[in-house]
Amino acid sequence: MRRAVAEQAGSVAPTVATTDQGMEFSRTFEATTGEEGGIRASTLPEIIAEQEIAEIDILKIDIEGAELGLFRDPQIGEVLKKVRALAIEIHGSEARKIVEEAMRPLPHLHSVSHELDLWIRED
Repeated sequence: MRRAVAEQAGSVAPTVATTDQGMEFSRTFEATTGEEGGIRASTLPEIIAEQEIAEIDILKIDIEGAELGLFRDPQIGEVLKKVRALAIEIHGSEARKIVEEAMRPLPHLHSVSHELDLWIRED
C-alpha cells in the first residue's frame, strides 16, 4: 500500500527546505490538489478500517509535532481501543494534553522515558 497518513484524506506531496548552503533541514508533506508527484493520503482511522485491522500490538508515533492533527480526529478513540501498546513522542504542552485526554478512558498503564511516552494496555 502506497499511502501517507495525514490529518485528512486527499493527496500530499513531499517538500524539502534547505539552508542557503544547500543543507537539508526539514521534510514536510503538504496537501496538494492532485498535482503530479502527490501521494494518496488517508487518516489513520480510515486505513485501520479499510484494512480491517482488529488489533495493533504496538503503534509507534514520531511525527514531529503533528500529534494534534492525529489526535483531534474524532475517530482516534476507536483506533486507540485496538492498540495494545502505544509509544509516542509528544511535542508541546497542547499536544500532551490532547494525547493524554484521548488515552484517559482506556485501560492502559502509562510511563515516560526520556522523550518517549508509553501506554501499555492492562489485559
